[in-house]
Amino acid sequence: MGKGYTSASAIVTVPGSFVINGYSFQTDGTESISSLVTRMNEMSSVTGVTAQLSGTGPVTVVLSQNNYGGQFDINLFDASNLIHNATSASATGVDGVYNVTVLTDS
Repeated sequence: MGKGYTSASAIVTVPGSFVINGYSFQTDGTESISSLVTRMNEMSSVTGVTAQLSGTGPVTVVLSQNNYGGQFDINLFDASNLIHNATSASATGVDGVYNVTVLTDS
């Protein structure tokens, strides 16, 4: 479950770090949650993950994998509990399954 902040402009008051797919983000405890989400998205080409805020108050950070399929994961390590209430979380993509029906004229 994501950690809730009162609004997008709420300050992340705890200094610390978290890791998304091997890339570490640091905060000194003086920036807004919105600013932190912007920094996560600036590194989206490295992490393969896009962040967005969900809700109007409280707001939480939602992470989405940029690609589809079972080989694409989101791995979060957040010992400081800056964006998540658990120390770690992960999600694995799902491969698409298609059913195709062919109709022929007789």
